[in-house]
Amino acid sequence: MINFRLYAIQYLTAILVLFCSVDSRATDFYIDPEKGTVEGDGTKTSPWLTLEEVWNSGKIQTQAWIPPYKSSTKALTPKNIGAPIQPGDTIHLLSGHHGKLIIIGAINNDWITVKAADGAKPTFGRIMLRSSSKWVFDGISISPSHVAPYKKNILFLVEDHSWSGPSSFITIRNSTLFGMANISGWNAQNWIAFAPDAIHTEAENTIIENMNIFNVHNGVTIEKADYTEIKNSTINHISGDGIQNNQSSYVKIEYNTIKNIYTVDKTHKDMIQAWTFDAPITGMEIRGNTLVMAENDKNPLTLKVQGIGMFDGWYDNTLVENNLIVTNTDHGISFYGAKNCRIINNTVTSVLNSSVGPTGAPIRIYPHKNGTPGFDNIIRNNLATYISTTNRGVDGGVLVDHNIKVINSDHFINAEAFDFRLKKTSPAIDTGSIIFSPEIDILKNPRTNIPDIGAYEYIK
Repeated sequence: MINFRLYAIQYLTAILVLFCSVDSRATDFYIDPEKGTVEGDGTKTSPWLTLEEVWNSGKIQTQAWIPPYKSSTKALTPKNIGAPIQPGDTIHLLSGHHGKLIIIGAINNDWITVKAADGAKPTFGRIMLRSSSKWVFDGISISPSHVAPYKKNILFLVEDHSWSGPSSFITIRNSTLFGMANISGWNAQNWIAFAPDAIHTEAENTIIENMNIFNVHNGVTIEKADYTEIKNSTINHISGDGIQNNQSSYVKIEYNTIKNIYTVDKTHKDMIQAWTFDAPITGMEIRGNTLVMAENDKNPLTLKVQGIGMFDGWYDNTLVENNLIVTNTDHGISFYGAKNCRIINNTVTSVLNSSVGPTGAPIRIYPHKNGTPGFDNIIRNNLATYISTTNRGVDGGVLVDHNIKVINSDHFINAEAFDFRLKKTSPAIDTGSIIFSPEIDILKNPRTNIPDIGAYEYIK
């Protein structure tokens, strides 16, 4: 007598083993919007037409969470078994427009890499991933201006979903994201109408690197996306926040440039901002960033822009080091509710001789907004217009030492040209504390045994 239950279990086990085994062939596939066809086989000589069509026609083998997603079981089901593209493969995109890519339910057990072919310039209107994992996008351009009609959407969106499950391990790198290419003459209404958000991710272990983001509203927003890294990217000409962290811990924000922010509505703008809501944010590292509110302060939309704002704490074990912040607000670097946080070797200065006021740009660590004091925080080796640690009579729990007040441009080589390296006559040279001082400066030059104060180490 046939044991149908045993037979079914053996059959499903065989399918899952076959599906989950990593294929070592690592095949390369090609997509060409200009010369490809739907009937192609994805080879160099017979490429497919667009990535949008490839996904929609089921040519990618993957997995999906069994809905409704339950974190207790994390059950997966195979999807597109036997499809030509499998986890571990690379998809090469030729020049041309690859559509608006919407991927829902694509949990890979190895990375699938989508990258520009050598010398190619592939474009997308937008990319959205939901309930997806282990995807790399490399060398692409995303803009609603790539296709008519122009429609303002989040350009690169990665979502968790209560029904179809979470996303994780998403990488986008070496890519360009923008709204309209030309913003000359834009007024506030133009920014509100046409500037999209660039990146919004809810996926843990997102990596965003070597990006060129411009002419958008918000640059990068991460939401409950622990272990995300944003690095070596430029975010330029924006009408919102440069980088915003909502409830994400163990985040690294390193060696980015954020500049030229326009105030087009009543909300305050931040070059880097965080919010905690339900639980503390812990383990953030904000390192080596260059934040400049405006290279030309004569633009009528260039108003108050905050530097690094850590609001609605708590923040725990957060490090802010080697950053340059050039802005004219009361928030150069601000923490509201901090424990075990360090602000070390930053240069925080106003836009000197600017028509935009005020000219504060302080460093502050304040108690939580509910009045609870912080503890074990350090502000050390910084150049700043002033430092404040007490709010409404309550101390933020801060050790303050080896800082220098910046009242003019005498410390810097050429502040008007945004060159904030130290002059050889600056009293910041060789007067810092070695305790907790980083081994390198914002330019990755080594620091001496007696480090300089500020983000830059003087090089003879």
